[in-house]
Amino acid sequence: MEFKKGKTIWISGTALMAALAVVLDYTLKFSGLKIQFPWMPMLKFDFTEIPIIMAFLLYGFLSAIVVSIIVFVGMLMRSSDLIGATMKLISETSTILGLIIALQFTKRLNIKQNYYAFISGFCAIVSRLIATSISNLYVLPTFYKIPFDIALGMLPLISVFNILQGFINLFLGYILFISSKKRLIGG
Repeated sequence: MEFKKGKTIWISGTALMAALAVVLDYTLKFSGLKIQFPWMPMLKFDFTEIPIIMAFLLYGFLSAIVVSIIVFVGMLMRSSDLIGATMKLISETSTILGLIIALQFTKRLNIKQNYYAFISGFCAIVSRLIATSISNLYVLPTFYKIPFDIALGMLPLISVFNILQGFINLFLGYILFISSKKRLIGG
């Protein structure tokens, strides 16, 4: 599923996706265009993960991880919010991990390409939910001094947010990947 054509393409493509993700992060942050999740305004929808999804689909796992790390550093430089940047890194890398699991699963079982988008989206969102749930159950009580029982009670809303954010990122990333792939390699 990934488009590879040498180290130069990989490096320039990864750099382009990283730059796009960082620019999106800064633009959304300073323009105030991040959309608050209505039931938990501390959670905000953004689109910085879309270039990470595209990096994975176009250039592979390592490219997506490199882009995620660059976004993490960019967020730290912008806000010095180590916890927020780390939580974003966890959600992004766990989504990519879910895509890797789906890719291996579909290859081993010889599942038709038609079903790959559905299976990969499902695995990516489940992986994201598991990682963010565990992270939130640690971070909220430890760093924000929210009692564990309350953090546990917040988890369903946080999970809804992560499902929606994951779906938005995967859907838009996949649509842009299909469009880019047609333009890059004609197919």
